[in-house]
Amino acid sequence: MSKLLSPPKTSLLFVLLALNAPLFAGELAGVKLPDTVVLEGQPKVLNGLGLRLATFFKVKVYVAGLYVNEKSTDAAKLLGDTSSKLVRMSFLRDVDAETLGEAFSDGFEKACKADECKTFGEAVKAFVKLQPDVKQGDTLDFELLQAEIIVKKNDKELGRVAGVGLGQVVLRVWIGDNPPNPELKVGLLGK
Repeated sequence: MSKLLSPPKTSLLFVLLALNAPLFAGELAGVKLPDTVVLEGQPKVLNGLGLRLATFFKVKVYVAGLYVNEKSTDAAKLLGDTSSKLVRMSFLRDVDAETLGEAFSDGFEKACKADECKTFGEAVKAFVKLQPDVKQGDTLDFELLQAEIIVKKNDKELGRVAGVGLGQVVLRVWIGDNPPNPELKVGLLGK
């Protein structure tokens, strides 16, 4: 055996490579998302990956990942937790801003409870206006903070929308009682 590749040196090489490589928690539809992200200076873990399917033909639109403080398969627990969360969407196809905005508007209508649609009406309009055109491979991040939502495209901030509790309503779009498709919710819940 060559002295260059002796067992101790080979083991050390693999350890060093592993430490320098990003940790990926999972892959869905060819999209890999990291195991953890940092949000507001705090580490968040990937709860699950879900696939957004559209139309009768089940067209693959995006893979979403939900990052939380502590993993849970219980939607009610995650929705009741007011700590910051991140939803990352990685697009599998091009989607224009108008279509994306309409999808969120419909999602909000289905996710609102009691007077929430009225209470958050202006914030929802502002959120919808922040939706950009996206191309295959683009990512959208929604930082769901206690008093605001920060929207980013490919790590570039597009804007912020203020509203205490707005993040829970937005999260309900994906993991509430009426998600865009059941597979998306099940995946985000890590089931």
